[in-house]
Amino acid sequence: MIAGKGEFGLQGEDSKSRAQQLQRWLDDSFLKRIPRHFIAGGHELGYKRPFSSEEGAGLNDVAIEMFEEVFNSLFYTFDDDQYKFIAVSSDLELAETYDTKITDKIKQKSREQQDFYKDNISDAKKNGQKIILLLHDPEALRNIFKFMKTDYLDNLEKTFAGHNHATWSREIYPLLADLITGRLTKDTMRKVIEIGFPGDKTQGAIDFLKRAKGLRPIFRSMKLVTVPAPGGMLGVGGGFMVADLKENGIKVKKFSI
Repeated sequence: MIAGKGEFGLQGEDSKSRAQQLQRWLDDSFLKRIPRHFIAGGHELGYKRPFSSEEGAGLNDVAIEMFEEVFNSLFYTFDDDQYKFIAVSSDLELAETYDTKITDKIKQKSREQQDFYKDNISDAKKNGQKIILLLHDPEALRNIFKFMKTDYLDNLEKTFAGHNHATWSREIYPLLADLITGRLTKDTMRKVIEIGFPGDKTQGAIDFLKRAKGLRPIFRSMKLVTVPAPGGMLGVGGGFMVADLKENGIKVKKFSI
């Protein structure tokens, strides 16, 4: 939605005014008449990824507080008859995976989120509701899937996630991870990856592929739908999406631009 300061999220001097300006733009559009629910991604909160280039980048308390002040909570739920929407922060879910230097406050918030979605998923099953899961980075589904796979997948209607910008890019990274990690020796894998990601980026790329391994069946089990970025990935697969709630399920329509 809105880029913060480099890879540090919404903690610049003008971050609050820019976030508030975004809200005003939305108020001036037809969206003023529609309840808005925001989901934070790495650009809002700061992120630490395999290819992060800025020293000290990562999820941080300042950006989290700014987002929740201007937009809404990082994790929340709302109901629409037989559907229960559960929104979570993938950055909180992945915080300790990517960045071991996060604060105790973030660790605590991550645990609170896990308790939150587990309680609400359990409540939805008890109430006979279908679950619609919303998050930014689908990699975070690995942990959520471990909780849901035994008792709750039948209640899951859809999972919507962004981050990958287009459906094809969501598919290709786990596929490459499965192929490379499954068919190459460790030495050969490193040599191949060094060609595309030399120097200090090599290990980050290897770690990324290891984490992406085995995600494809999880994505299928979690009924994942990728919300496209307007421009897609590298200009391919862009558009926007409308999910129409029906009594017998959700009909997803994609409009390309």
